[in-house]
Amino acid sequence: MEPMNQFFSQIKTLRDLCLILQEVKKDILPVLQKDLETAEFLKGAIIDYKLSLYFFLKWIKVNFKPQNILYPASGFDRIPKIVFGKNNVIHTSIEDLQDGGKKYFNQLGDGIKIVADNHNLPFESEIFDLVLLLDSTFEAIGECRDEIIRVATKGGIIILTRNIFQEDNVKDRISHYQQSKLLKILHPSLENYKKKKSNVEFFVFQKFH
Repeated sequence: MEPMNQFFSQIKTLRDLCLILQEVKKDILPVLQKDLETAEFLKGAIIDYKLSLYFFLKWIKVNFKPQNILYPASGFDRIPKIVFGKNNVIHTSIEDLQDGGKKYFNQLGDGIKIVADNHNLPFESEIFDLVLLLDSTFEAIGECRDEIIRVATKGGIIILTRNIFQEDNVKDRISHYQQSKLLKILHPSLENYKKKKSNVEFFVFQKFH
């Protein structure tokens, strides 16, 4: 594995670097308090994921130029708004819609945050040119595929991720979206944005009807 300072040197601004490090700390802190060895393993995997996502979204920003971005089931992940700006990303979470559910918006910080169920999104059809389905389970984003497609613009893109923690259900999610007659899968050149070898994969679908 390359030294961490080589990874971080690829980030263009000190602000972005500080924000990404805060994201890593936020994810790892609950584990660090319980199991140091596991936390060290997770730290490497989380850094890999956060940096890969950052560079990939930078590539998306340059090549697709999305303006209206939806991040369903966003949790407290701030990487998309770091890349696209807080006023261009709409974050949704079920938050208070389920009893005992986790509350993420307080940790998300500023930005556009809407309490919503992905199965019934409170948006008009075809208004988002980018929808981010990141680090989510099949239950979170698989069953609401048609609703996700509904709010995407014609020519808009939908992004799914796969990382080392998601091998159990990623095939179900990818194949479920591939089966839609309204989507086609794109194969962007990884060399355009990848700065290092990564365990994270990105799947880009485009709505063409």
